[in-house]
Amino acid sequence: MSGLTWRPAVWALVLLSTLAPSRADGDIGCLFSASLCVEGAEWCYDDFAFEKCIPTYDDEPGDGSASKVFLNFDTNEVVVDNC
Repeated sequence: MSGLTWRPAVWALVLLSTLAPSRADGDIGCLFSASLCVEGAEWCYDDFAFEKCIPTYDDEPGDGSASKVFLNFDTNEVVVDNC
């Protein structure tokens, strides 16, 4: 009979969670709030879901700061190509 005592509590929790009003305004991500990303250090990347702040680098492309990693399927070796 002890299993029957928790059922009213579960039903009350379900009822309260479905009837409780949501306080969110619906705007999620850095596209809707300019203060989320650090100005001058990050930019807002739109990934069509929640957006995210991406760091901005002052380095020029081709200076070795970026690299591509490939897997050679013939030899099963990892190949790193510095850009």
